[in-house]
Amino acid sequence: MSKRVFSLLFEGAGVVVLDNLEQPLTSETLCTVLTEPTYKGRVLGKSEMQSVSTNVTWAATGNNLLLRGDITTRFLLCQLDAQMERPEERTFQRNLDEYIPARRAKLVIAGLTILRAHYLATDKPQLTPYGRFEAWSDTVRSAVVWCGLPDPLDTRKEIDVNDPVRESLKAVLTAWRNAFGNKKMLVKDAIVDADEGSRALVETLENACGDRGPLSARAVGKWLTKHKERRVNGLRFVKAGEGSFGIYWRVKAD
Repeated sequence: MSKRVFSLLFEGAGVVVLDNLEQPLTSETLCTVLTEPTYKGRVLGKSEMQSVSTNVTWAATGNNLLLRGDITTRFLLCQLDAQMERPEERTFQRNLDEYIPARRAKLVIAGLTILRAHYLATDKPQLTPYGRFEAWSDTVRSAVVWCGLPDPLDTRKEIDVNDPVRESLKAVLTAWRNAFGNKKMLVKDAIVDADEGSRALVETLENACGDRGPLSARAVGKWLTKHKERRVNGLRFVKAGEGSFGIYWRVKAD
């Protein structure tokens, strides 16, 4: 992914489409590219590092597309429903490949007029800031809402709900709290107790950690460390001290 992304940026692509994805989309490289102004990579065929601009529009398409992990905070969702079994057989009143280029000047002027009017307006909507994308939120997002259209960030609610990482963490937090309440636990003791009385916790930990055999204290510990302090439905894992046998964990409710 890193090599492919750098090559596209190096070539100066203006729009990149990840088409027809069948697996949940997750990528540390894309997370960096979508939040940083530049990206540094090695030029193919050379022992040379170079920084390139990340000023690119990214889009991903797929049937019931899923986003996984940190990348969920960097995407907006657009749903298209043809309302028919065979959407490839649809007919349209106009050909956009011809319509848009022929009217590009008018469309660009209209878009810039909206942004200019919003910039001069004194009745801008008071929106909740969106971290790392404040400039976009204060201009594009705010202008869309100012025009009377829905907040684009509302689409993120469905992204969050369908995030496999978030759902996995939510399941473990809930099962752990049901099993141990507010009690602090060593990972090895939690696994033993779960094996004896909480099948739900065992199953959620197996799914979260990817263990196909007996649960490993090492694997569960690494997973807890990775997800500590991340809040889901008002719950989060916190370190509750450290003893001679390891770190104590508990679920804290805010």
